Amino acid sequence: MAWRDSLDPIAAQLRDFRAATDASEQLIARAIAQIARAEALPEELTRTDHPSDVLYRLAWWLYVRAPALDPHYVLLTRMNLDLIIDHERTLAQLIDDLEELEARSERASEAASSEEKLAWLEPLRKMAGRYEEIPHAERDVLTGALDEALAFLVEHGDELGQLSEQLTHDLIRDFDAKAKADAQQAALQAAEALTPRSIESCLALANTLYEQADLEGAEEAYTSVLELEPDHLEALVQRGICRAALEELAGGLEDFDRALAIDPAHLIARINRGLTQHALGELASAREDYALALTLAPDNAELLTNSAIARFALGEHDQALVEFDRAIELEPTRPEGFFNRANLQRVRANTPAALKDYERAIGLRPRYAEAFAARGFLYLELQLVTKAIDDFGQAIALQPADPINYYNRANALNQLERYDEAIADYDRAIALDAEDVEAYVNRGGTQMLLGNLTAAVEDWNRAIAIDPFYPTAYLKRASMWMALEQHDEAASDLNMALKNAPTLWPHRQEVERVLADVMGELGLDDAD
Repeated sequence: MAWRDSLDPIAAQLRDFRAATDASEQLIARAIAQIARAEALPEELTRTDHPSDVLYRLAWWLYVRAPALDPHYVLLTRMNLDLIIDHERTLAQLIDDLEELEARSERASEAASSEEKLAWLEPLRKMAGRYEEIPHAERDVLTGALDEALAFLVEHGDELGQLSEQLTHDLIRDFDAKAKADAQQAALQAAEALTPRSIESCLALANTLYEQADLEGAEEAYTSVLELEPDHLEALVQRGICRAALEELAGGLEDFDRALAIDPAHLIARINRGLTQHALGELASAREDYALALTLAPDNAELLTNSAIARFALGEHDQALVEFDRAIELEPTRPEGFFNRANLQRVRANTPAALKDYERAIGLRPRYAEAFAARGFLYLELQLVTKAIDDFGQAIALQPADPINYYNRANALNQLERYDEAIADYDRAIALDAEDVEAYVNRGGTQMLLGNLTAAVEDWNRAIAIDPFYPTAYLKRASMWMALEQHDEAASDLNMALKNAPTLWPHRQEVERVLADVMGELGLDDAD
């Protein structure tokens, strides 16, 4: 095979290059990553008497040829280079992997091309086939071809992101399945040594499964304990935790109720019942459980934070602030405390304090997507639109699958009249959440500003189909009918907006006035 043969001289050239430059594997891995980012190579690797063509050839293999054979290499290339930089893999192992990939290239290519969703990769596969046409001694030609392939990947960033997300999901799913199987096997082996169906054996099995994160198996095993001893306190609490984690909230709450009836001072049961009630929206009950738990553990910063969040949601802002302050005093390196206090300060209109706390939260956790998103929303409220766009961009980079950040950035872009970019962000938000009524409504408004009236109507119609009781969709569509002087349609939509809006809708009086004007244009006095 010609491709397979081409790896052997690359391996030999790499050995010669390392010997000539005395370059470490870590430096070479970083250099290959820099090639992909179109950055200059480290100075020690660019000496004229030691040509670095082999690095560009390896970059071609890792970023073009390998993904063309198997899309998993969209993820694995970066992971492999990072592992080499961290001294956990070697370049020789990397080349061995590429040889193995080439050995099964025909099967891999067929599997990839059979998936319709990966059809966009076809141009990349064609580019990869040009490798052998590139003269060995002409680095500029190879660099240009590599740049062209990488530009293709940048152009298809959305598809690449979706593919990466799916591949990551598949890898995690496969890992979890294997971990679960191993956990079950280990738990069963541990239980076999104990008396079958005894409380001790069931409890040992349950605890092992819980430690291995097999929550469904652990729940079943704790149930076996409770069948033998209905008031077994540990089994009740642990089964409740499993059920709550599996979103069986009612069952979890029942277990915590039973446990606290046996021992009202059981701290873990008290905290977890509070958390479960919080998740069910029973905030007052959650607050009471947090308060009782705090009498048992007054210096638990996480508990104080959860209690403060419940108080915040209940409108008890002063008490919430006291608890947030205390939590931060106890654990000043926990970013959650600053983040949640910032949210409270924003609602209290203490903007400087809110911005300061968001800054602290991000300083403690630079990849805190929620903090960037919340600060971006605050910047938007303050009309600091460019800063808001930057923060939403940071949140998107950290959590590309969250539609709300695209939606918020689109709204910010609209304020700067960057309508095409706003449409692109609304598109991404809708692709991630096809039932997002507000995204359709606002995208329709932007389409109208661009003069795309058909597209605007389609968006508003879609929003109304999803939620026929959402007044803003009718109001937006009415604004277009009025601009087109189609008074009958405008009156109908204005009337529907008023019919579906709450009594205290802030736009009610203005819409009633506009409707009266439209009815006047029609020569009518009654909107009915």
